[in-house]
Amino acid sequence: MVTSEDVKVQLPAWFVERWRNHLNIGYWPGDPGHPSFPISSKAERKFYDGADDELFTDLRRVLTEVEYPFGIHLILFHECGGVTKVDINPVEILLSVPTGWTYTDGDTGHHSCYGCSVPREDD
Repeated sequence: MVTSEDVKVQLPAWFVERWRNHLNIGYWPGDPGHPSFPISSKAERKFYDGADDELFTDLRRVLTEVEYPFGIHLILFHECGGVTKVDINPVEILLSVPTGWTYTDGDTGHHSCYGCSVPREDD
């Protein structure tokens, strides 16, 4: 299974048409809504081609076409319980796996967090 972060990048029609049967695709709010991230699997899918997987290379093409200078982050959840992070930017596709897990005593924070797991005052 795959899921992405939520960034405001409009997905081109060719990408939506190619992947609409395989991915849940988000939309920008408004009238009309534009196809965008986040994306996620509709069903189980294998990623045997690694960094050369068609989904990853198509997403790199999207970032290049829309001239989005940053990357997009995906998480793969494997049926064995493993996790792979996929970082895609206009130049490269990088895959990484955790080297270990640390229990957090119930805290959902993480070392790279800038407040995404911290309750806001209006919550």
